[in-house]
Amino acid sequence: PVPTSPILTALFAPLLALRALLLFAQILPSSDSPEGSWATGAGGKRAPVEAPQRGLVHPDRPGYYFSNPKEYLGWYRAQHPEAADWPVVSVLLYRKHVVSELPYIPELVRHMEGQSLLPLPLFITGVDGHIAVRDSLTSQWETDQVLKGEIPRNPTLSPGAVNVDAVVSTIGFPLVGGPAGSMEGARQAELAKEILLAKNVPYFVAAPLLIQDIKSWFEQGIGGLQSVVLYALPELDGAIDTIPLGGLCCGDKAFCNKNRDLKDCTREAGEIRLVPERLLRLTSRIQKWTTLRKKEAKDRKVAVVLYGYPPGIGATGTAALLNVPRSLHTLLTRMKEAGYDVGEIPESPEDIVETVRVADEKSDSGRGYRDEEYKDKGGGSVTLDRLEDWMGKDDSKRVSKNWGGGLDRSGIRTVGSGSKAEFLLGGCRFGNVWVGVQPPLGVPGDPMRLLFERDMTPHPQYAAFYKWLENEEAGGGFGADAVVHFGMHGTEEWLPGTPLGNTGECWPDLLTGGLPNVYVYAANNPSESLLAKRRGYGTLVSHNVPPYSRAGLYKELQAMRGLLADYAEQEGRRRQRGETGAPSEEKADGFASTGSAASTTGGGIGAGAGGVTRAADFSQLDAEEGAPTTEGALLQTLFAAGLEADCPPPASAMEALQAAGGLDIGEKAVEAMAAHMVKEGLLDPYCEELKMYLAELETRLFSEGLHTLGSPPSTEALRAYLVAFFEDGSWETEGRGETGADAEVVMEGLEDDDGQRRPMPFPDSVLDMILEGKKEADVLSFRNDPAIPATG
Repeated sequence: PVPTSPILTALFAPLLALRALLLFAQILPSSDSPEGSWATGAGGKRAPVEAPQRGLVHPDRPGYYFSNPKEYLGWYRAQHPEAADWPVVSVLLYRKHVVSELPYIPELVRHMEGQSLLPLPLFITGVDGHIAVRDSLTSQWETDQVLKGEIPRNPTLSPGAVNVDAVVSTIGFPLVGGPAGSMEGARQAELAKEILLAKNVPYFVAAPLLIQDIKSWFEQGIGGLQSVVLYALPELDGAIDTIPLGGLCCGDKAFCNKNRDLKDCTREAGEIRLVPERLLRLTSRIQKWTTLRKKEAKDRKVAVVLYGYPPGIGATGTAALLNVPRSLHTLLTRMKEAGYDVGEIPESPEDIVETVRVADEKSDSGRGYRDEEYKDKGGGSVTLDRLEDWMGKDDSKRVSKNWGGGLDRSGIRTVGSGSKAEFLLGGCRFGNVWVGVQPPLGVPGDPMRLLFERDMTPHPQYAAFYKWLENEEAGGGFGADAVVHFGMHGTEEWLPGTPLGNTGECWPDLLTGGLPNVYVYAANNPSESLLAKRRGYGTLVSHNVPPYSRAGLYKELQAMRGLLADYAEQEGRRRQRGETGAPSEEKADGFASTGSAASTTGGGIGAGAGGVTRAADFSQLDAEEGAPTTEGALLQTLFAAGLEADCPPPASAMEALQAAGGLDIGEKAVEAMAAHMVKEGLLDPYCEELKMYLAELETRLFSEGLHTLGSPPSTEALRAYLVAFFEDGSWETEGRGETGADAEVVMEGLEDDDGQRRPMPFPDSVLDMILEGKKEADVLSFRNDPAIPATG
């Protein structure tokens, strides 16, 4: 088994790399002849041509190796004048595959040309990809930034380097070192980051599977070592939009002919074959990203997708850990400053979400149909005929089969029937920005069925939502240049399909495969964000989580702590008086004859179906019933807070409760339980257990509030977080250049709202490290903890 998490991948990387090198040595084509290709000489004889370590090739000039991109580009544009305005896309190829003349390379090149992309096929040995990208490729961005003094000039940049609009790696592995660079996960990620940031063009990974056949990919998804090579390692460098282009031919013609994208295979088992539909997905995404870069900001159309899950409970415009209204208002404001057309932005962040919510409700209820105000504000709709045309017959049949036998029969945000049916999408338009709510999954009572049943499909209105975003306005869509999924998290990336390695029948690919997808995601959830990245083509923009602070106690929990203190004080006085044994018979029956401190409690139970229904006000109990004992009030509050699930009382105590009639009887049964616990000596140890549990709850860290994009935490929130994180007193100040007095320092530059400064529970050197953005491990190395290595 091969680990799939980034952390485990890093730990197992040396073994994986060794295995990869062995496998690649077995599958890469070899030749008994000297390494190179053959050129036709006089008399039709072919003479060997030595291949350089790096160079460029093109199928229109077989046997010739271009020495640098500038020479290649000059030749290509002379041969293809129509390509003058095509985006230039560098394709990194294995040198071994080039000199072995594997047929997938010219197939890839020809397909790119057919989609108006200018291919720059640059072959490398596999370990020198970073050198090729750094020295042989540049971009207009890099040139401009060097002239502005924003980045240093690259002294090794070749005079033969050319501007590119995108880079596609068919190598996989890390950019720095290739297969040899995977001996330690992310060892050279910073160098790769520096190189790629200087170019500032999309970096795609798209390659045929070299250690997995196509049948296993289509049936089970990409797994094992192949997933590490193609996904995990390149992602550490910043690769986006990983697309498997094909794989080893499985030799099962019957299987291939049953699949619409694999029919008519001409390869033999073990040979590399490409899937034309996957080639089209790669080139369409390259076109979208490069078009987005070249468009003026004012002309870019952006769709922002909010969430409303669970539906019907006022959750519209929410996301985990994120203040969506304020963050969305901030985003629109920044976009306006950057030149985007965002129309008139409402002054109140809540007004934006409320406007979208009203439109979404109109689509849900059907009131948006023929509603001019709904349409004027940007409410979307799609006719049945148009949706069928966008999806194609095969996928339309798949959807119809699962949703009543026709696209108009799901009943979800659909008005009319037959060819006159329309799907209402909701949403509001702000200039060239459209903001809408992601449709519900639409499987009442079993929403997870849609996520895990492979033959299931999204409902028609769900498909219409994303197809409308993708298709041009002239054809009845919105024509988005990019979509932004706003927060953690939506459902599109969880739709049916292969677990990893999208095919043309996977629903995330069908719905968002044609759109640049920017996904705003909380930084503390890498595992689920990887699904958005890998299955939904999400380019992740991570946001900070809200500052943490100590949870504290509230309501019944606070009352419980007070009752535990009352009980401890009562028992202390009793021991001082030498009293022992169980309470009096009168108390054992359940009630005291006189008053009690229980009026301070906040818990209680009510008669009913065996559960706590309200907090009892013991001060209002009538004289005939009397007041509960401290012990009884303590247990009543226990049940009111639901603590019996986390701290189960002794079994015999629960039996005593049931024998007295259970919680349905109310306070009298709880008093009988209390009397039993006192008599059997069970209450004292149980109270100690409760004290420990409450102490754990009170000091537990939790997210305080919600994060707003672009806004740092407030001074008080930051102070609460730092104090909560470091207040355990384990800081070692002796022998590290600190004095005992330094353990309480003034937090420079972070004053309270009243201008006062308060001490922090750690040395000032640690504060400096925090404010400099040092890694957590470096900060924690100052603690007196032998498990953390010392700095340096």
